Amino acid sequence: MLDWLVRYIRGYYIIVLTAGNIDRFLNISKSHSISFYNIEFIDKKCHIKVASRYVEALKEYAQKAGVTLEVNRRVGLKYFFDRYRKRKIFFLFCLLFVTGVYISSLYIWSVDVSCHEIYSEIQIEKYIKENYVPIGTKISEVDCAELEKQLREEYDQIAWVSCELKGCTLSIEFSETMSVETLRENREPCNIVAIKDALVLENIVNEGVMVAHKGDEVKKGDILISGSINIANEYDEIIETAYVAAFGYVYGRVTYEYEDEFEMTGYEKEYTGRTDNIYSLYLYGNTIKLPNIFSKDFDAEDIIGETKELEIFDYKLPIGISTSHCREYEIKRVEYTEEEVMEKAKLHLEYYMENLRKKGVVILENNVKIITENGLCKAKGTIVTKELIGAPSDIIIINQGDTP
Repeated sequence: MLDWLVRYIRGYYIIVLTAGNIDRFLNISKSHSISFYNIEFIDKKCHIKVASRYVEALKEYAQKAGVTLEVNRRVGLKYFFDRYRKRKIFFLFCLLFVTGVYISSLYIWSVDVSCHEIYSEIQIEKYIKENYVPIGTKISEVDCAELEKQLREEYDQIAWVSCELKGCTLSIEFSETMSVETLRENREPCNIVAIKDALVLENIVNEGVMVAHKGDEVKKGDILISGSINIANEYDEIIETAYVAAFGYVYGRVTYEYEDEFEMTGYEKEYTGRTDNIYSLYLYGNTIKLPNIFSKDFDAEDIIGETKELEIFDYKLPIGISTSHCREYEIKRVEYTEEEVMEKAKLHLEYYMENLRKKGVVILENNVKIITENGLCKAKGTIVTKELIGAPSDIIIINQGDTP
């Protein structure tokens, strides 16, 4: 492979020999230390690949041997550029494009946030772009572990967060509850700490030292299972501390405050059936609206945006097309009966509890009361659950001789 590449860069000729004494021609060439890449006989013609610098000499040897020599083709990098020398602008454009793609692949151009009910994905994405990783940040400057720590401190309802670089995209996934699968993923030395205020109901320790026992009230951040194991001698003196990946399941009683309120008189959207699409060029975080002579003007509309970015291998580049799907609607005033608003409030509450159940949470008590007064429907109270309340947290490792 390497020999072929060297020959291609230097360039070579494919010559065809006919008639005459071909064996004599080959012997003369060999006596002058001229080597051929390969020799093939096709339809009684001899095809030979030879370095371009030997062609003039071979023509002379062909006359001596009475051989007809014809240059069939020139192959090589320099001949390729010579063939397309009038298309310099095209090659320059290709070179600039490849260079631009490579440089763009070194930066973050999009932030993808996935979370559940408590926080808004758009809100968190905006906060990350403004405070931690602005669009255009070098990938080498992004510390995912540090970003996870900062997000856990900023959003107190987060039980688990994962940050990952996927090409030019920073992918962030939140969860407000802890799953058994997430606990099993951790293999580094750590403690298991409380992710929310709770009353310990049950604990199962597989690795580490139990700190919180059944019946204990714990606050967010308290250590439940310690990954530090002290080893003592016969005099109960600590001679060594081992650090392990604490692992276990701690279930707690958690109380959620629930509140929902809406008016008995409201407004609803009534879609007219008219739609429109708006196309824009997406370029380095900015959108440039493309002209559309058939665009429609709506007084009120829902807009769903979608951006398809240029993707090379796993790298999403900051170039693409954005499409906005628009649906026209009219505002219609409606008045709900007491039965209708009560049913609506119950559906909201059930939707909220169903999302908790999907995260592995067991509903123990539903203390939410729904009332109607002064033209309002109010749902307020507490929801008591049993759920995993422990999550891995970095452990401070103290080596022997270090001062804690």
